[in-house]
Amino acid sequence: MTKLGKIIFNKIYFTIILIVFYFFWAIPYLQLNKQIESSISLKIENFALLTIGVAIFLLLLRCKNTKIVIPIIVFTPFVFAHPFDAYTVPFTLYLAVGLVIVGFIVHLIIYREKLNFGHFFIGLAMLCLALMLGGIATKAEYFLKQLGFVALCALGLLFFYTFFVTTTKMKFIELARIVTYLGIFILLQVITYYLIQENIIDSLLSKEVTVGWGITNNIGLILLFTLPFSFYLAIANKGIKTILYTFISFCQIITIIFTYSRGSIMAMILGLIFLLPVTIKHANDRWTFLSTFNILLLGVVFVMVYSSYQYPEYFHRFYEYVLKIDLDSINGRIPIYQDIIDTFKQRPLFGYGMFAPFSGGTDTYTWGHSTVLHTLYTAGAFGVGALLFHLGQKYYLLLRQMNIQKIIVAFSFSISGLYGLFDVSYYFMNYMIILIIVMATIEQEIVMIRK
Repeated sequence: MTKLGKIIFNKIYFTIILIVFYFFWAIPYLQLNKQIESSISLKIENFALLTIGVAIFLLLLRCKNTKIVIPIIVFTPFVFAHPFDAYTVPFTLYLAVGLVIVGFIVHLIIYREKLNFGHFFIGLAMLCLALMLGGIATKAEYFLKQLGFVALCALGLLFFYTFFVTTTKMKFIELARIVTYLGIFILLQVITYYLIQENIIDSLLSKEVTVGWGITNNIGLILLFTLPFSFYLAIANKGIKTILYTFISFCQIITIIFTYSRGSIMAMILGLIFLLPVTIKHANDRWTFLSTFNILLLGVVFVMVYSSYQYPEYFHRFYEYVLKIDLDSINGRIPIYQDIIDTFKQRPLFGYGMFAPFSGGTDTYTWGHSTVLHTLYTAGAFGVGALLFHLGQKYYLLLRQMNIQKIIVAFSFSISGLYGLFDVSYYFMNYMIILIIVMATIEQEIVMIRK
């Protein structure tokens, strides 16, 4: 990368990506919410996906260090203004992915890169194999479609990881900025949702936020992942930058609360209990960091106390959403867990496969509300064993020879992983892509540290 290129990458590149992707998302999102002709939104989406695919392809040909394409890839799963599933994937997404894969292959040929499989490869490979074997003993009519789709995704993620381990050299602070800018992107999406509602207060007090690619639980999960990186930027900088990134971190905390995703809120609280002391200890500008965080915290406490006295009905609705939990069924999860365990007993080794619907005998695909239990149902005992091996390897590599960078990544993985105890974090493709990107890009800087 030239000197000018380095300046652009470090100063304005992430901001440009953020602005472009926001408009790629916002224009069709606003049209869909106004119920304008869907073909217009579809054309905009097709243009955005093809533009993204072509841009990544050209950058892969031009740049040996592929860190230039990572912000684009990280943002792409969050550009969709409407939901879709394995059966309704936009055709232009296949075209864009095809362009990217060709770009990967051509890049490896042009620059004669020798593949580096990375330290996390074995665990990932075992998990991918288990997912592909899931449901292998069933006679479901969708098995071949399931096998093809899961194999495509699993092998694609493995190649994706290997490619970026091989071709990317990135400083940790650059990675932290990318992930933080993703958090800002999601904050802008949530703010946009509220601004277009007829009654913002009622919207704030209801669990109905949807930003196209995901709903409240999905938003909470991704912000759990981005939050530790935002804290890192707050403690790695000084002065105004510390104030800015502390404010961004705090905004993510508040947004997680207003998702009313109890799994996200509990995971965040548990994570902050340990994360805050670590960040305070390692802060380069401790006074600015602490004073900014405390001022923001006092402001929120004041608003909460004031609203509880002046608007008790609003505060009661907020309390009901955040704190009220049906302990008898854990908000409807116990019946799902029992159903999973009962059906697992019938096919304990390889499970029923990722496409298997299991909610009341309907054709509606239902997530298992627990990463481990969902794996148990879809990939059986072999899948759970592979998942546990992958997780063990992941945290072992992060926790040996610890430094602040490894600690931040471990918090990002573990807090979002705690959410997976109450809902499914793994296998949500948006989450998997940023997870794989982070695992690949930290390889050079922090996994291979030696004393």
